[in-house]
Amino acid sequence: PHKFYILIGYAGGYATEFMGKKVIFKETECAATGDNHCRFVGKTVEEWGEEIRPELALYEEQTLADELDVAYTRIERQTEILKQGYRLSQKLTQIVLQGKGLDAVAKVLGETLQCKVNIVDSAYQRLAAYGEFETVEALTESLTNKEKDIFKRLHEERCTVEIGNRLITPVVLRNRVSGFVSITKEKGVFGDLETVSLERTATVCAIQMLNEQTAIETEQRSKGELLDELLLEEIDTAQITRRMAYYGYGMNTAYHVFMFQLDKSCEEMQGEEAIDLRKKIITHLSEDLERAGFKALVSARIDRVYALVPEKFFEIKKQKVKEYGRLIIDSSSEVSQQTKVILGISSLCTDLTRFARGYQEAQKAIEIAGVKWKEQRVILASELGHLGILLNARNPEELESFARNKLGILYDYDQKNDSELLKTLYFYIENEFNLHKTAREMNVSISGMRYRLRRIQEVSEIDLNLSSTRFEVQLAIEIFVVMGLLMI
Repeated sequence: PHKFYILIGYAGGYATEFMGKKVIFKETECAATGDNHCRFVGKTVEEWGEEIRPELALYEEQTLADELDVAYTRIERQTEILKQGYRLSQKLTQIVLQGKGLDAVAKVLGETLQCKVNIVDSAYQRLAAYGEFETVEALTESLTNKEKDIFKRLHEERCTVEIGNRLITPVVLRNRVSGFVSITKEKGVFGDLETVSLERTATVCAIQMLNEQTAIETEQRSKGELLDELLLEEIDTAQITRRMAYYGYGMNTAYHVFMFQLDKSCEEMQGEEAIDLRKKIITHLSEDLERAGFKALVSARIDRVYALVPEKFFEIKKQKVKEYGRLIIDSSSEVSQQTKVILGISSLCTDLTRFARGYQEAQKAIEIAGVKWKEQRVILASELGHLGILLNARNPEELESFARNKLGILYDYDQKNDSELLKTLYFYIENEFNLHKTAREMNVSISGMRYRLRRIQEVSEIDLNLSSTRFEVQLAIEIFVVMGLLMI
């Protein structure tokens, strides 16, 4: 700051007059650059030696002609910087227009400034480089405390910083730090040209990244629309077949429908955390499929992500379907610990007309999991057993009629008296008609449980000692759960 130069001047003048020798003060530590406090050191010219020579000119009186020469020289230097910066901008603009990528950007910057260039993403993974370069991670491990404070400013203030022999600036895209561009010089110091050129390059990198993201998002949107059409009840088979062939999707293999359900409110689903979570799931799934030689067919909504995953993919991975599903769920939890993700997986879909049913199976598997298996995060439609038959029944009204005929009197009794007889019966069946297990799970005393079971038999006139009656009661109560009439 300007006031520090005034202080240096006052201190130097006073000490010079007092000692009878020319004394010059110099700032060696500064709070503005991350030091704990500002520190000044004063020495005579002889004691400073060569270290002070560049600054001696500032203490010499200059004529008006000398000052004009200095100003002219400065203007010439700034003009040259502007010319070089303009030429670099033209080259970088051509790279973007021609779609050459970040490697070309790094090469042009490195050749222009005669230095090493490194471009990394926000996770410090190298995207492009010019010359041999240590990683940003290796740099951060060797930083001093002062340099770590400077590096912290790079993230918080999004400004260009100098650390050692490296100049680094962030790449800001959509108001988020998406990467970093850095240059290294073996000798000399960084000037205005390097700073201006580096910041201009960061802007070009942001544009290039935006172009690449837009292209990927456009392709994913187009594929998502294809997937949405596949999941319709009625589809144009011939048209869909042509479009799938165009995108490179094989029709000679069976697919599973994967549905990832994000358990949060609609408002929370629109936040950055939810966006990152959906992106993580899509990226993980897409990259795995493409590495195995398959084209990814993935789509997303506010609260869910769904995809078609070929059966052959699991043969190549040598993994079971449910095991792979857990792997993706675990990976997604790294992004968000707050949002619960549940994965429903359909049975195999062997032709185009089966995808709509597979989608419904995956969706129903998630719904049932929320009621019966709350701790499970990956559910196969094949695990639903007789519930799957209930879910796919053509006449749900008949199912509900059957359930009400069998247990309707208990349902009505609970509604009228605000009791839990039907719920008690559900847990009693789930615990294999074991009185003590049911009492523990419902947190009810043994005597209280005996009373409830006696009341159930009195109200419904059901004899649970008969095996045929037990099966019918279990079927009826499952229908109540599936229909959403009984909340567990």
